[in-house]
Amino acid sequence: MRKTKEASANVTAQIAGFLALMLVATGFTWALGLSDMHYDSEGGIAFQNGFPGEQNLWLRHGEPANIHIDNSGVLLSRDVDAKSYAKWLIDLPSRTGNAELAKRLRITGKLQTIEQDQSDNSSASLMIWYLETPDAKPMLYQTVAVPDNSKAGIELDIETILSIPESASAAFLAFINRQSTGRYLLSDVQIDLVTTNARYKQLIVALVGLWLLLLGALLLWYWHRVGPWFGLTLLAVLASIVTGVLLPESFTTGPMASIWAKMTSALPGDSEQLLKITFKAGHFLFFFLAALLLLAKRISLGVNGLTIVVFFILLAVATEGMQLHLYNRSTRLTDLAIDLSGVLLAGAVIFVFCKLRTGNTTADFRENV
Repeated sequence: MRKTKEASANVTAQIAGFLALMLVATGFTWALGLSDMHYDSEGGIAFQNGFPGEQNLWLRHGEPANIHIDNSGVLLSRDVDAKSYAKWLIDLPSRTGNAELAKRLRITGKLQTIEQDQSDNSSASLMIWYLETPDAKPMLYQTVAVPDNSKAGIELDIETILSIPESASAAFLAFINRQSTGRYLLSDVQIDLVTTNARYKQLIVALVGLWLLLLGALLLWYWHRVGPWFGLTLLAVLASIVTGVLLPESFTTGPMASIWAKMTSALPGDSEQLLKITFKAGHFLFFFLAALLLLAKRISLGVNGLTIVVFFILLAVATEGMQLHLYNRSTRLTDLAIDLSGVLLAGAVIFVFCKLRTGNTTADFRENV
């Protein structure tokens, strides 16, 4: 009996230490992600004297009455029913002698909704169009920002990092209304070339190493306690979660969107919306499966259900924090809520199972009965 109590105390101490380290890693992930040390500016390449720059350098297309440019910025409307856009040519420096320099652009600014879009059509957007030569057709389009149409007066802070194609020598900053009926003001735009901060590179290596150590320890412990099949299954699910976190947004909106459109062409509804729903469902499903695998084996693991739920809350918060370190991803509270709802559903499934099996719910869930 004494040995059993000592073994139980050792397991409790190990779990407490693991969760403490995980809490530190999660805090480190968010603190480093929210810091302003990721990139060093190598100099502005547009609007050095202030936005919107010289008005005559803006190229207007479509209906001129829909484009208004003054010291406050670029105002895009639909006073006349026509697709219209304004674009500014950006010369990109040669990569010769400095391959790192020309890899990424940082674009900051403000995008205000003056009047809401009252239609169901595509919203206006701010984009980058990459060109092989200044007089060539665009070779690649990237969306920088889309205005918030929830209500008039909302101002969106733009801050994004974009990867520059190797063959691009120029780009257009394009502000386009598409079929939108709203009015939007673009202001305070700055465009810089950036490189990754050397100190940040060292810290991110340490952070990645810490997470690999924690997840590796978890998998080995789980494998040892419940066997290889459950261990391999948990490995596959956790690998899917990490892959989803690291998957570039450009992939989900580029190649994946094209493939998905062909796969869902026979289904009703908007293909892009269906793709978004599928990815959200993936968030939910993988956290649900991972939580279910641990909760189902909680007695063999020697931990209670609430401890496992705490672990997944930390993991969900951490995965959203990890996306602060990816220039082509963004952290969303809705994704965090979806992840946690998967964990809570797994807890509810085990809770109901305990009730049906023993008639004891709270005690069984919390104390490994």
